[in-house]
Amino acid sequence: MNKFTESQRFNQWWLWLIIGLATLAPLAALMGIGRPHSVTTPAVMTELAVVVFVIVLLRACHLKTTIDETGISYQFFPFHFKVKKIGWGEIQRAYVRKYSPIAEFGGWGYRISFNGGTAYNIAGNMGLQIVFVSGKKLLIGTQQATAMSDALLELVSEGIVNNDMVTAPPSI
Repeated sequence: MNKFTESQRFNQWWLWLIIGLATLAPLAALMGIGRPHSVTTPAVMTELAVVVFVIVLLRACHLKTTIDETGISYQFFPFHFKVKKIGWGEIQRAYVRKYSPIAEFGGWGYRISFNGGTAYNIAGNMGLQIVFVSGKKLLIGTQQATAMSDALLELVSEGIVNNDMVTAPPSI
């Protein structure tokens, strides 16, 4: 039985405002408004195609996270076509923490940081930090930090994982 399930999409108003403004330039150029003679219709169509591709990609992106008795599952579509499963035996530590998307990972989405960690995040600054037995790190963003933390604590109370595994280290 799932202890926690979350599905997120890119729904930030400011992101769609930027994309909307980026769409105005090629649309205006297609109508002949403010288009220099040196800009060709194929160039404008290419620009518009790129903007449409970005819109479709962002609308298709979604991050699904599940925590249950067997471990943690996640899928960041379209980067993962199949759900990725992490068993509790692969995890040294898993805890919810606050992070800085820009400073630590350079933004949102599928990110690889300079410290060797990977992040999948859609919005906000809360996430599930996973430290693998191998030492690798993975951060999965969440908009439901309290519910996610509660799910981890419920697994502790059921004896599925130990308290040290889901408690943040003192340096955080």
